[in-house]
Amino acid sequence: MDEAKLRAKRLFPGQDTKFLVNSCHLIPDALGGKGIQANLSPCWTTPVNVGEMTSIQTLATNSLPKNIVQMSVVPDYMYQNSMIPFRYRFEIQVWNSRGVLIDYIEKEVYNEKNGHNLEAGYY
Repeated sequence: MDEAKLRAKRLFPGQDTKFLVNSCHLIPDALGGKGIQANLSPCWTTPVNVGEMTSIQTLATNSLPKNIVQMSVVPDYMYQNSMIPFRYRFEIQVWNSRGVLIDYIEKEVYNEKNGHNLEAGYY
């Protein structure tokens, strides 16, 4: 998280990093994702966390409670030792109470703000 805040500060000098970068839940809290390190990832506050990820959470939670929802997310990294994803790949499957697949959604969210990818920031 410290590296993400440092990159954000370099890209947007004069702005407070607490408003620039969040620890984003990979699996949203509303779907059972816990606030533990394995489920948290540095991302831009807007438009990534409050914006695109919120929209994906809404898509999934709107299918509840009448249906079964399975959501997976894969954070992708540019560099082998990186701790900041450049992109998140989401997959949501929705089944009705009879076990019939009724919706399948794939989304990609790039960790970008105003054309700046948090992963590709200054080194």
